[in-house]
Amino acid sequence: MRIDINNSWKYVDGTVCDEIGIPAEAVDVDLPLDLLRRKNRNYNTALGKYGSYYDAVSATFYRVLPQLNKNEWIILEAEGVNQFADVSINGVKVAHFEGEGKHFADITKHYRYGAKNILKLSVWAPQMAGKYAGAGIGGGVRIHTHASSAALRDDGVFVTSVLESGKARISVHAEICDKNGEYSGNKNLSLEATVFNARGKKTVRKTRKIKLKNSCVNLCELNFKLSRYYTWTVDDPYLYTVKLALRDGEEKVLDESETVFGIVGRALTPTRGLVLCGRSVKLKGAVVGHDNGILGLESTLSAEEYKLQRIKEIGYNAVRYVGCPTEAALNALDKLGLMAEVDLFKVWGQGDFPYDGHARFDANAAYDCERFVRQLRKHPSVVLYGLCDDAAETYGRGDGSETAQMLAKEVRSLDPTRFVVVNARERVPLREELEAAGLKSSKVTDSSAAVSMGREKDLFGGLTKSSFDCADVAGYAYLYPRYAFDRADYPERLIVGCASYPSRAFDAFDECEKNQNVIGEFVYCAADMLGEPLGKPEYEDEQTKLLPPHASYCGDLDLIYSRKPSAYYHAIILGDRSRSCITVNNPEARQKLTQSGLAVKETHPVWNWPHNLGKTMEVEVYSGGEVVALYRDGRLIGRKLAGRVNKHIATFKTDYYPGTLEAVSYHKGRECSRVKLESVTAPRAVKLSAAKKSCREGELLFVEIAVTDKEGRVVPFASREVEIFVTGAGELKALGSADPEAQSKTDCNAICPVYEGKALAVIKAKGGDDGKITVKAVSDGLLSGKISLRVKPPKQ
Repeated sequence: MRIDINNSWKYVDGTVCDEIGIPAEAVDVDLPLDLLRRKNRNYNTALGKYGSYYDAVSATFYRVLPQLNKNEWIILEAEGVNQFADVSINGVKVAHFEGEGKHFADITKHYRYGAKNILKLSVWAPQMAGKYAGAGIGGGVRIHTHASSAALRDDGVFVTSVLESGKARISVHAEICDKNGEYSGNKNLSLEATVFNARGKKTVRKTRKIKLKNSCVNLCELNFKLSRYYTWTVDDPYLYTVKLALRDGEEKVLDESETVFGIVGRALTPTRGLVLCGRSVKLKGAVVGHDNGILGLESTLSAEEYKLQRIKEIGYNAVRYVGCPTEAALNALDKLGLMAEVDLFKVWGQGDFPYDGHARFDANAAYDCERFVRQLRKHPSVVLYGLCDDAAETYGRGDGSETAQMLAKEVRSLDPTRFVVVNARERVPLREELEAAGLKSSKVTDSSAAVSMGREKDLFGGLTKSSFDCADVAGYAYLYPRYAFDRADYPERLIVGCASYPSRAFDAFDECEKNQNVIGEFVYCAADMLGEPLGKPEYEDEQTKLLPPHASYCGDLDLIYSRKPSAYYHAIILGDRSRSCITVNNPEARQKLTQSGLAVKETHPVWNWPHNLGKTMEVEVYSGGEVVALYRDGRLIGRKLAGRVNKHIATFKTDYYPGTLEAVSYHKGRECSRVKLESVTAPRAVKLSAAKKSCREGELLFVEIAVTDKEGRVVPFASREVEIFVTGAGELKALGSADPEAQSKTDCNAICPVYEGKALAVIKAKGGDDGKITVKAVSDGLLSGKISLRVKPPKQ
């Protein structure tokens, strides 16, 4: 039995030693909880922007465990403990956890039946390193109880499928443990598997007699075929449920387990690339962070669905994570129909920062790899296992090829049905590497010169070959120009573009489509992420700001998951001809347009430029059509080519006067899209809206806040503070905007300045008699906004 214990926790800042009870000053909290949402930034911290300007954090969490019946096994599961944690029961330390993902600890002998049991989690989060890691408990805590000595391992049940001759061959894999050896050698045990379809109707049932050989892990497999079935695809993510029952000779149920799965056939071929369910598929994806914007690293199914649904609406069919995502994120991927590449490690033994994972890699690599794969292999959305994101060893440095071989072998032993990727980028070659290739390192004056010399001898191809040979797919980061060349040089190699610059997304996706040896492309990135401010635009006349930014700029979505112009552009690149977007280049900012990398061109879907009245403005229209006609106040400005020849961008110049711009796009002579951009007037009201207005107790609802003019249009230049009031069966969980330079906390704060006219409130549903939630937003001088939400009754 699984018991969620995410509510009724208490915590205190700092580490508490020699304390058996719960301190009187402890604060009531629910999980998941990212403590950094409650902390102030320190702009003098050692790692600066790489640590998101947060100091190290330590905290101690307490909870009284529920009263349980007598059990043979009591297993504690903790997920998303960031980044180190000691676990104690009744003052006795029972486990130590390190790193992301799920951790399990056997607390059976420490649990006192009929008495008060206090669980204590001492969490320590050192300074982060580039990737936002949060602090606290981002996933949640659960208890698994097993009444019998023989039990199904909590992370040992998963389902694989093979499609052949019009039938689906399903294999249910289960790991059974016998704690006391009571059932070892007993031939009368049986394992029953019952499969239910998405409507809850029984599809098939099978029982197998089993014999436990020892008290350790016993592997059991049940195989059956389905002649009528639905596959899990991006367009129709159909999910089944399998329920397992372990019985003794008298048909008494010893243990039960339930797992959701999808039927997927996977294959890789040099001619067809990635084949899923018999169809060749290109991964058209984006890199995504683990954080959920203003919620920080707090991960729930509601939050993950809110983010991932908006990513899929852009047109992406896949995402790429660096590090193992939470169970909530994986469930959301399965439910929504998004494929995933998951990189198990950011780096290997050679890293750049004290706590980027390299210091404990050698000691924990095999253990962590097993933990991650056990969690990931249950989910049909996971297609590729990445062995690293950015490991220097992929260049043949240190024990690179040996590490790749070890990890690849470990992954395949746990899950032979998915594919292994080794990712690499072009690095600055070392002097020894240049000299080994016959180049004179004495001529190297800087990094750029070293890279240019390395390209003459194709050092990337030679140095990475041993690592790539260990994998099924080679991951190229920012190297789409190599696709065609490497198709000739390495004809058997399959490639995935694991990252590409957002400013060069058209070229990267174009090369991916043209080369069959490339199975997919991931652009950086799907949504702005907390942490290092990657992609920040640079300007010729830029002045140093008092407080620097703490989030990235290069996402298609901002921190509250509203679309930026690049979201429309990438949707068009991915094939949506019905979309178009008008943007205006900021005439007041002299951006360094020659800057390469993650920075994107500053452009705004705004037609309010009062300081440039009568001056010439540069207008860009992103369009899926071949020709775009631009009108200003009904008068034709001109027609320009867009389409592939101009990378789906039509550029116009026109004088600024308040009014309306309208772009009409044509594909093969017929109108395919029409879009307007209007000048807005002064702020008049606060408007609240929600895509989803009902949920069950404990779930989250997302209320979008917008400052609008008298016509109901968002006022992007509004700089107002909005205060939120929540009454009824709900409470304010988070409030914030998409401002990457905002200094306000997003927790315990009901007042927030809007950014570009918008903000977001996250409401947590609570129990109540009528189940109604009322959210009201007020701002000085503006009409207030109100929205009604509803809490559904619990499922019977």
